[in-house]
Amino acid sequence: MECVEHYSRTEFTNPGDRLVALSSLARAVDRNLEHPDLYCAGLWKSSLLNDLLWMRVRLPSSESPQRLNIAPTWSWASVQGEIWFQNLGIRPRALLSATSSVQVLDVKLVPSQRDNPYGNIKEGRLKLVAQVVDVCIWTEHAKMDKLGPGWVGTREALRLGIEEKDSQGYSKISRWIHWDEWQGNTKEEKEYKIVHVQSMHWGNSRPGVVFEWVALIVEQVQGTQSEHAVDDHVRTYRRIGVLRDAHYRWTEDHERLIAEAPMYNYGRSELRRETIVLV
Repeated sequence: MECVEHYSRTEFTNPGDRLVALSSLARAVDRNLEHPDLYCAGLWKSSLLNDLLWMRVRLPSSESPQRLNIAPTWSWASVQGEIWFQNLGIRPRALLSATSSVQVLDVKLVPSQRDNPYGNIKEGRLKLVAQVVDVCIWTEHAKMDKLGPGWVGTREALRLGIEEKDSQGYSKISRWIHWDEWQGNTKEEKEYKIVHVQSMHWGNSRPGVVFEWVALIVEQVQGTQSEHAVDDHVRTYRRIGVLRDAHYRWTEDHERLIAEAPMYNYGRSELRRETIVLV
C-alpha cells in the first residue's frame, strides 16, 4: 500500500502505462510470497477487502481526466492522480478490530497481453456476496447526510473528541464522501447505491473508540457483455466512490464497548445480502 500511494503521485507521459511500469515489481513480489496469491490489477486477492478501500486525494472536477480503461473501476489504476488507502494510516496497535460482511466468490481477469498478468487488464470482474443499500448523498464534496434527528457532525469534532454527546455517550455521526469521478455541481441530495465493505473500531490518544464503516459507492451497469457469462439475476455495478461514516464513544473499557455497541445499518431496519459483480 505504501508503495502504491507513493507511486500514484508520479506522472506519466502516457497514463496508460501506470500498471505496465509497475509490472516488474509486482512479478518480483509475487515470486517471493510465502503463499500463492493472485495479482488483481494492482491489488492482491489475499488482502482484497482492504485493498479495495482506496480513495483519491484530490477531489475530481469537471476538468479531471477521464477514467482509464486499463483496469476495472475497483482498481486504483483506473483513476489518474494520487490515491491513499483507508487502513494504511491506522497504526496496528490502534486498530482494535475490523470485520467485513462481504464474501469474495470469484475474481476473473483478462489481461490486455495474455502473457503478462501483471500489466493492463482488458476486463476484470469481481463477484461478491454483499449488502447493497440505497442512500441519499450530497454530490458536492464534504457535504454530510443527516442520518436522523440531530445526527450530523464534522471531521474536526470527531478527531478532537469534542462533539456534543448523545444520551449514550456517542458523538454524532460524521460522513465523508470520496468521489472517483466528477458528479456535477448540484448541491442537492441524490440517491446512490453503496456496498458496505468493512466495519472498524480503533482507538486514539483519547480514552474512547472510533467506530467507522466504509462502503463503496456504485452505479449499476446495464447490458454488460462479457467473455465471462454472469447469471441473469446477478446485478453488475461499477465503482464511483467511497463513503465513510464514523462516530466516537468516550470510554476506557474498549472491549465491553465494542461488544455492546448497537449494530449500524445506514438507517435501515434490515440489511439483505445479495450476489453482485463489480467491473
